[in-house]
Amino acid sequence: MKTKLFSAILVFMFCLSISTAFSAAAYFEAEQDEDAKAYQKAYNLVLDEKWDSAIKSLDNFIKSYPKSKWVDDARFWKCYSSEKKGDDLEQVFECYQNFVKKYRHSKWTDDAKVNMIRIGHKLSQMGKPEYKTIVETMQKSENEEVSLAALYALQSIGSEKALDVTYNLYDKAKSEKVRGKIVYVIGSSDSPKAVKKLIEIAKTDPSSRVRRKAVQALAGKNQQEAVTALKEIIKSDVEADVKKTALYALGGVKDQDLIPFLVDIACDEKDESLAKAATYSLTGMKGKEANEAIRKILKTAKHKSARKAALYSISERNDPESLAILKEFALKNDNPELSRAAVHAIAGIKSEKSTQILKEIIFSSQPTRVREAALYAIGDMNSPEVRNILIKVATDNKNEKLAKTAIYSLANVLRGEDASVILEILKKSKFAAVKKAALYSIADQKDDAGIKVIVKILKQEKDAELRKIAARSLANSDSDEAVEALLYVVENENNVDVRKAAVMSLGQIGTPDQSKHHQLCPFLFC
Repeated sequence: MKTKLFSAILVFMFCLSISTAFSAAAYFEAEQDEDAKAYQKAYNLVLDEKWDSAIKSLDNFIKSYPKSKWVDDARFWKCYSSEKKGDDLEQVFECYQNFVKKYRHSKWTDDAKVNMIRIGHKLSQMGKPEYKTIVETMQKSENEEVSLAALYALQSIGSEKALDVTYNLYDKAKSEKVRGKIVYVIGSSDSPKAVKKLIEIAKTDPSSRVRRKAVQALAGKNQQEAVTALKEIIKSDVEADVKKTALYALGGVKDQDLIPFLVDIACDEKDESLAKAATYSLTGMKGKEANEAIRKILKTAKHKSARKAALYSISERNDPESLAILKEFALKNDNPELSRAAVHAIAGIKSEKSTQILKEIIFSSQPTRVREAALYAIGDMNSPEVRNILIKVATDNKNEKLAKTAIYSLANVLRGEDASVILEILKKSKFAAVKKAALYSIADQKDDAGIKVIVKILKQEKDAELRKIAARSLANSDSDEAVEALLYVVENENNVDVRKAAVMSLGQIGTPDQSKHHQLCPFLFC
């Protein structure tokens, strides 16, 4: 009796503690919700640009919820609203300054610094030299965050004079990170002086990373001076990664006059990575001259990766005139990797001629993996002949890998009533792997004709391994007929492995007829 009473007390105390915990949590959550709602109400006034009301509401929020996680947000937006309202700039400056001192780790601290410098710049122009000193101090600062804040403020000012100050900031910056950010700011300017500064940085900065950023910024400048500088950088003794960036930058210019320059590098450059980059840079250039350039690279480039890049470029161009060279490359090249790339390029040019070339490759003496690529590619071609080609390979080819690949490709061509074609291949093939592929291809079609074929195999096929595969292939079916066939196997099959496969498929199968479910229970442990 005492034991039962003691247990009851324990249960009661546990429930009470849970209730108390929930009550505390609910109270805390309610309080949190309350301050969040109050902040959102004040912030909405900022969004509505009702500056007087926003300042008053933010003040009330700060007084009412001094420990809220939204206090620093509220203080920042109070400074911001005061600035937008048109309050005295020195008071606004002081507001931001106090915010930065108190909330060094707030997500708004950098924004406050930027606003401080921008306002300081205005105040210095209004004849208050002490604020000019603040701006200059930030420019000379070794602190990355402060320097970047000064940089962003100068960017927002946007004048030619501010750009000159930015150049000076670059010249004095010791930090690679800061110089990289400065390059971005200079690159966003349309001033002719900006191009000259970017060229200087691209050629002389001690950091290859910063020089690459300057090169990338030059890519957006459609000025002859920028293009000439990029070509000079490519021909200079700088690091390969900087040259590579310059090559891709030239590709972004898409100037047809650059084609001969890029072709020479693609064909003759000793550094393979640069030859490849030059080839890829031509990919975005359209027209007859660009097509001829790509074909020239494919024929004459020293490096395999450049020729492979040319093959990729051709596949993207849909250029029928390239089919002749692609055919030669696929059939006569002694490098299987390049031959396969040629096959993919041929497949990208949808035409009857492409289909005939793929057919030649399939029945050629090229390595198996090249012919496999052609088999997969031809399955995507819209030609009435494709069906017969794939059936022939699947049925008669003495290479097991090719016959199996033909089955997989054939699945993209055959539909519905054609499932009987795969069944015929299954009967004729001598390869177990081909028969397995045929069964899975039939099941993947998920139509009544395919299900009937598999059911027929389950009931009539003498090979136990094929019956097992047939049972497995029905696992993803949603057919009632498939359920009935699998139940038949479980109840009548002599081979244990086949019955196991049927049970596993029943466990995975989904059928719309829920009345069948009770039949599965003895086998699925319902």
